[in-house]
Amino acid sequence: MQPDPNNALALVREAGRRCPDCGERRPASAFYVRLNGQLSAYCKPHQRARAKASYDRRRQDPTTLARMRERDRIRKRASRARRKALGSGREPSLGGSLATASRRLIAAHPDEYRALLAEATKGERNHEPAAGGGSDAA
Repeated sequence: MQPDPNNALALVREAGRRCPDCGERRPASAFYVRLNGQLSAYCKPHQRARAKASYDRRRQDPTTLARMRERDRIRKRASRARRKALGSGREPSLGGSLATASRRLIAAHPDEYRALLAEATKGERNHEPAAGGGSDAA
């Protein structure tokens, strides 16, 4: 079977690639996948080592360190201002993350979720309101 020349990305993923640092040809699983879908140039261990070296190098230069800290301060100030504009409660800022976490848990454990729902609805059917506790009670 001839490789499809129109789908170069699939060819690279299947065959893997060679890491420039170690010179080894590795499978695609040994490389990080970028946001654009392409594989990174360096294998995972060498990519991590390069990132750590770059981080340490930037921290050694006082002017770069000062610039990075100032950028962080500006970003944090903007984030605080956005949260303050939302209101005093943390619900607006946490609402999305809690909903996402719930959806992921439900998707990961659908059988347990259905069992909990069945148990909750069964309890509601058997629940009898307390005597004298209507909504119009004084």
